[in-house]
Amino acid sequence: MTPARTPRSMDPWSEDHVLRPITPATAFEETVERLSNSILLGVLPPGSQLPPERELAVRLGVSRATLRRALAALQEAALIHARAGRGGGTFISEWQENERPILPDDWTAVLDLRASLEMGAAMLATTRAGEADLNELDELITQMYEAEGPDTYRRLDVSFHLKIAEITGSGPLIEAVARAQVELTRLVRLIRRPGEALRVSNEQHAGILTAMRDKDAGKAALAAFYHNESTRHILSALPRS
Repeated sequence: MTPARTPRSMDPWSEDHVLRPITPATAFEETVERLSNSILLGVLPPGSQLPPERELAVRLGVSRATLRRALAALQEAALIHARAGRGGGTFISEWQENERPILPDDWTAVLDLRASLEMGAAMLATTRAGEADLNELDELITQMYEAEGPDTYRRLDVSFHLKIAEITGSGPLIEAVARAQVELTRLVRLIRRPGEALRVSNEQHAGILTAMRDKDAGKAALAAFYHNESTRHILSALPRS
């Protein structure tokens, strides 16, 4: 007997499947990851047009504001582009092979180590931070919002995470976090024009600081975890080697 064909809506390689509703808690990151993976796998082929914004938001189950931010991040990564005028809309970009920034094989291991280190650092720092420490973190967040260009942002970003490690007073932990940040920098520099991703990242920095001010070590660790997972989602938009 010939097996029944999988319905299109359940086919993991179909457009209906990849444009199914998103989980609300990580809507921005999951929208970026879902669409980027669909593009890189060819489910949404080069030159094809995405559905209109209103329709796409409904199909993914996200707000139009979230969708706009995700589309901005994908445009910054050169995965999509917009055309104005008659026949305009949002289209999947066509890549030249030598234009692709390729993720190294160890990228997930780098993020796993970073998550472990920075969750622990956030918990410990929350129990040891003084008001001056918290104010310094707050100032770094402000500077990141005002940073001109990804290189300036990245320098401040590293300073923010190193400051949290320094608050713990643990020399080995500070050194380990610094090494993890060096490896992370190698990865995030593969992201092209990451404006929207950086804005989301800094909102997450603010969430870590809020938890630290509340003296909630568990919440600070969870905020650090989701911050790391956001980076994982954004990086997953890039091709693998």
